[in-house]
Amino acid sequence: MKKVISIDFWNTLVDTSGTEERKCLRSEKSLALLRQHDPDLTETRLNAQVKAGIDWFNSVWVQEHKTPQTGELVERLTAGLNIDLSETESGELIRIFESGVLVAPPLPAPGVREILPELASRYTLGIISDTHFSPGRVLKQLLEMHGLVNYFSVFAFSDERGVSKPHPEMYRHILRESGAKESEMVHIGDMNRTDIAGARALGIHSVLYTGINREDESATQADKIASHWHEVPGLITGF
Repeated sequence: MKKVISIDFWNTLVDTSGTEERKCLRSEKSLALLRQHDPDLTETRLNAQVKAGIDWFNSVWVQEHKTPQTGELVERLTAGLNIDLSETESGELIRIFESGVLVAPPLPAPGVREILPELASRYTLGIISDTHFSPGRVLKQLLEMHGLVNYFSVFAFSDERGVSKPHPEMYRHILRESGAKESEMVHIGDMNRTDIAGARALGIHSVLYTGINREDESATQADKIASHWHEVPGLITGF
Protein backbone atom coordinates (compact mmCIF):
# COMPACT_ATOMS: atom_id res chain seq x y z
CA MET A 1 0.00 0.00 0.00
CA LYS A 2 1.35 3.42 -0.95
CA LYS A 3 1.82 5.92 1.87
CA VAL A 4 3.63 8.90 0.38
CA ILE A 5 3.39 10.66 -2.97
CA SER A 6 6.20 13.03 -3.94
CA ILE A 7 5.64 15.55 -6.69
CA ASP A 8 8.00 17.58 -8.85
CA PHE A 9 7.33 21.34 -8.88
CA TRP A 10 8.03 22.88 -12.30
CA ASN A 11 5.95 21.59 -15.24
CA THR A 12 4.28 19.05 -12.98
CA LEU A 13 2.65 20.85 -10.09
CA VAL A 14 3.02 24.36 -11.54
CA ASP A 15 3.44 25.52 -15.14
CA THR A 16 5.84 28.19 -16.41
CA SER A 17 3.26 30.77 -17.51
CA GLY A 18 4.30 34.42 -17.20
CA THR A 19 7.97 33.66 -17.89
CA GLU A 20 8.54 36.49 -20.36
CA GLU A 21 6.79 39.04 -18.15
CA ARG A 22 8.94 37.99 -15.19
CA LYS A 23 12.11 38.23 -17.30
CA CYS A 24 11.24 41.77 -18.37
CA LEU A 25 10.49 42.90 -14.81
CA ARG A 26 13.68 41.25 -13.51
CA SER A 27 15.73 42.98 -16.19
CA GLU A 28 14.10 46.34 -15.46
CA LYS A 29 14.73 46.14 -11.72
CA SER A 30 18.27 44.79 -12.14
CA LEU A 31 19.21 47.55 -14.59
CA ALA A 32 17.91 50.22 -12.23
CA LEU A 33 20.19 48.94 -9.48
CA LEU A 34 23.27 48.17 -11.60
CA ARG A 35 23.20 51.44 -13.55
CA GLN A 36 24.00 53.25 -10.32
CA HIS A 37 27.48 51.80 -10.87
CA ASP A 38 27.53 51.64 -14.67
CA PRO A 39 25.19 54.20 -16.27
CA ASP A 40 25.98 52.84 -19.73
CA LEU A 41 24.96 49.28 -18.96
CA THR A 42 22.58 48.04 -21.68
CA GLU A 43 19.81 45.49 -21.36
CA THR A 44 21.50 43.43 -24.07
CA ARG A 45 24.75 43.20 -22.12
CA LEU A 46 22.90 42.40 -18.90
CA ASN A 47 20.86 39.65 -20.53
CA ALA A 48 23.99 38.15 -22.08
CA GLN A 49 25.56 37.85 -18.64
CA VAL A 50 22.35 36.38 -17.20
CA LYS A 51 22.34 33.79 -19.99
CA ALA A 52 25.99 32.96 -19.28
CA GLY A 53 25.03 32.40 -15.64
CA ILE A 54 22.14 30.16 -16.62
CA ASP A 55 24.41 28.13 -18.92
CA TRP A 56 26.85 27.67 -16.03
CA PHE A 57 24.00 26.73 -13.70
CA ASN A 58 22.72 24.10 -16.13
CA SER A 59 26.16 22.53 -16.53
CA VAL A 60 26.52 22.19 -12.75
CA TRP A 61 22.95 20.88 -12.44
CA VAL A 62 23.44 18.19 -15.08
CA GLN A 63 27.03 17.17 -14.35
CA GLU A 64 27.29 17.54 -10.57
CA HIS A 65 23.68 16.88 -9.49
CA LYS A 66 23.36 20.07 -7.48
CA THR A 67 21.92 23.54 -8.07
CA PRO A 68 24.02 26.65 -7.32
CA GLN A 69 22.55 29.17 -4.89
CA THR A 70 21.07 32.40 -6.25
CA GLY A 71 23.85 34.34 -4.52
CA GLU A 72 26.42 32.45 -6.59
CA LEU A 73 24.61 33.38 -9.79
CA VAL A 74 24.51 37.03 -8.74
CA GLU A 75 28.23 36.98 -7.92
CA ARG A 76 29.02 35.64 -11.40
CA LEU A 77 26.70 38.21 -12.96
CA THR A 78 28.30 41.22 -11.27
CA ALA A 79 31.81 39.87 -11.86
CA GLY A 80 31.03 39.45 -15.55
CA LEU A 81 29.80 43.04 -15.66
CA ASN A 82 32.82 44.25 -13.67
CA ILE A 83 30.56 45.85 -11.07
CA ASP A 84 31.24 45.85 -7.33
CA LEU A 85 28.12 46.00 -5.17
CA SER A 86 27.84 46.68 -1.48
CA GLU A 87 26.52 43.91 0.74
CA THR A 88 23.15 45.66 0.88
CA GLU A 89 23.01 46.05 -2.90
CA SER A 90 23.98 42.42 -3.45
CA GLY A 91 21.20 41.37 -1.11
CA GLU A 92 18.72 43.48 -3.06
CA LEU A 93 19.83 41.98 -6.39
CA ILE A 94 19.53 38.48 -4.95
CA ARG A 95 16.02 39.35 -3.76
CA ILE A 96 15.08 40.55 -7.26
CA PHE A 97 16.10 37.20 -8.75
CA GLU A 98 14.68 35.06 -5.95
CA SER A 99 11.26 36.68 -5.67
CA GLY A 100 10.63 37.27 -9.37
CA VAL A 101 8.44 34.16 -9.55
CA LEU A 102 5.91 35.86 -7.27
CA VAL A 103 5.36 38.54 -9.92
CA ALA A 104 3.02 37.34 -12.68
CA PRO A 105 3.00 34.05 -10.78
CA PRO A 106 2.83 30.80 -12.78
CA LEU A 107 -0.37 28.80 -12.49
CA PRO A 108 -1.06 25.34 -11.07
CA ALA A 109 -1.20 22.61 -13.70
CA PRO A 110 -4.70 21.80 -14.98
CA GLY A 111 -6.57 19.66 -12.46
CA VAL A 112 -4.13 20.16 -9.59
CA ARG A 113 -6.58 22.18 -7.50
CA GLU A 114 -9.19 19.43 -7.76
CA ILE A 115 -6.92 16.41 -7.30
CA LEU A 116 -4.58 17.49 -4.48
CA PRO A 117 -7.32 17.45 -1.79
CA GLU A 118 -8.25 13.91 -2.83
CA LEU A 119 -4.65 12.71 -2.70
CA ALA A 120 -3.93 14.50 0.59
CA SER A 121 -6.86 12.69 2.21
CA ARG A 122 -5.28 9.33 1.38
CA TYR A 123 -1.50 9.87 1.33
CA THR A 124 1.28 11.99 2.77
CA LEU A 125 2.20 14.47 0.04
CA GLY A 126 5.68 15.85 -0.53
CA ILE A 127 7.54 17.98 -3.03
CA ILE A 128 10.89 17.08 -4.58
CA SER A 129 12.09 20.05 -6.59
CA ASP A 130 15.27 21.27 -8.20
CA THR A 131 15.35 25.03 -7.71
CA HIS A 132 16.76 27.77 -9.94
CA PHE A 133 16.54 31.50 -9.19
CA SER A 134 13.76 30.98 -6.64
CA PRO A 135 14.70 28.90 -3.57
CA GLY A 136 12.37 26.51 -1.80
CA ARG A 137 11.12 29.06 0.71
CA VAL A 138 9.92 31.28 -2.16
CA LEU A 139 8.30 28.35 -3.97
CA LYS A 140 6.37 27.67 -0.76
CA GLN A 141 5.16 31.28 -0.87
CA LEU A 142 3.97 30.68 -4.43
CA LEU A 143 2.06 27.59 -3.32
CA GLU A 144 0.56 29.62 -0.48
CA MET A 145 -0.61 32.25 -2.95
CA HIS A 146 -2.49 29.51 -4.79
CA GLY A 147 -3.86 27.96 -1.58
CA LEU A 148 -1.96 24.69 -2.10
CA VAL A 149 0.89 24.65 0.42
CA ASN A 150 -1.07 23.04 3.26
CA TYR A 151 -1.62 19.87 1.27
CA PHE A 152 2.10 19.13 1.60
CA SER A 153 3.91 18.06 4.75
CA VAL A 154 7.40 17.07 3.51
CA PHE A 155 9.74 18.96 1.18
CA ALA A 156 13.04 18.32 -0.55
CA PHE A 157 14.28 21.44 -2.37
CA SER A 158 17.71 21.23 -3.96
CA ASP A 159 18.88 24.56 -2.53
CA GLU A 160 18.17 23.20 0.97
CA ARG A 161 19.40 19.62 0.50
CA GLY A 162 22.66 20.56 -1.27
CA VAL A 163 22.00 18.10 -4.10
CA SER A 164 19.51 17.83 -6.95
CA LYS A 165 17.63 15.05 -8.70
CA PRO A 166 18.43 12.30 -9.53
CA HIS A 167 20.64 12.24 -6.41
CA PRO A 168 19.18 9.67 -3.99
CA GLU A 169 19.27 12.08 -1.04
CA MET A 170 16.39 14.05 -2.55
CA TYR A 171 14.16 10.98 -2.32
CA ARG A 172 15.60 9.57 0.90
CA HIS A 173 14.86 12.84 2.68
CA ILE A 174 11.17 12.41 1.85
CA LEU A 175 11.30 8.77 3.00
CA ARG A 176 12.90 9.73 6.31
CA GLU A 177 10.51 12.61 6.96
CA SER A 178 7.42 10.56 6.08
CA GLY A 179 8.52 7.31 7.70
CA ALA A 180 7.78 5.40 4.50
CA LYS A 181 9.70 2.63 2.75
CA GLU A 182 10.76 2.81 -0.89
CA SER A 183 7.99 0.36 -1.84
CA GLU A 184 5.44 2.67 -0.20
CA MET A 185 6.34 5.75 -2.26
CA VAL A 186 5.41 7.03 -5.72
CA HIS A 187 7.13 9.99 -7.42
CA ILE A 188 5.45 12.12 -10.10
CA GLY A 189 7.49 14.32 -12.41
CA ASP A 190 7.96 15.47 -15.99
CA MET A 191 11.63 14.63 -16.65
CA ASN A 192 13.08 11.20 -17.23
CA ARG A 193 16.70 12.23 -16.51
CA THR A 194 15.90 13.62 -13.08
CA ASP A 195 12.50 12.59 -11.73
CA ILE A 196 12.14 9.11 -13.16
CA ALA A 197 15.80 8.03 -13.07
CA GLY A 198 16.15 9.12 -9.45
CA ALA A 199 13.06 7.21 -8.35
CA ARG A 200 13.92 4.06 -10.29
CA ALA A 201 17.42 3.92 -8.80
CA LEU A 202 15.86 3.46 -5.35
CA GLY A 203 13.06 1.13 -6.39
CA ILE A 204 10.43 3.86 -6.04
CA HIS A 205 7.47 3.71 -8.42
CA SER A 206 7.19 6.64 -10.80
CA VAL A 207 4.65 8.43 -12.97
CA LEU A 208 5.74 10.66 -15.85
CA TYR A 209 3.42 13.68 -16.05
CA THR A 210 3.08 14.91 -19.64
CA GLY A 211 0.35 17.52 -19.26
CA ILE A 212 2.79 20.39 -19.81
CA ASN A 213 6.12 18.95 -20.94
CA ARG A 214 5.95 15.98 -23.36
CA GLU A 215 9.64 15.79 -24.33
CA ASP A 216 10.28 12.48 -22.55
CA GLU A 217 6.96 10.80 -23.33
CA SER A 218 8.24 8.50 -26.07
CA ALA A 219 11.35 7.28 -24.25
CA THR A 220 10.54 7.25 -20.56
CA GLN A 221 11.40 4.58 -18.01
CA ALA A 222 8.47 5.56 -15.81
CA ASP A 223 6.10 2.87 -14.59
CA LYS A 224 3.11 4.85 -15.83
CA ILE A 225 2.28 8.03 -17.75
CA ALA A 226 -0.34 10.65 -16.85
CA SER A 227 -1.38 13.23 -19.42
CA HIS A 228 -3.74 14.98 -16.96
CA TRP A 229 -3.91 15.23 -13.18
CA HIS A 230 -7.37 13.65 -13.19
CA GLU A 231 -5.66 10.37 -14.20
CA VAL A 232 -3.27 10.36 -11.23
CA PRO A 233 -5.41 8.88 -8.42
CA GLY A 234 -6.32 5.86 -10.52
CA LEU A 235 -2.74 5.29 -11.62
CA ILE A 236 -1.49 5.35 -8.03
CA THR A 237 -4.08 2.89 -6.74
CA GLY A 238 -3.10 0.64 -9.64
CA PHE A 239 0.41 0.05 -8.30
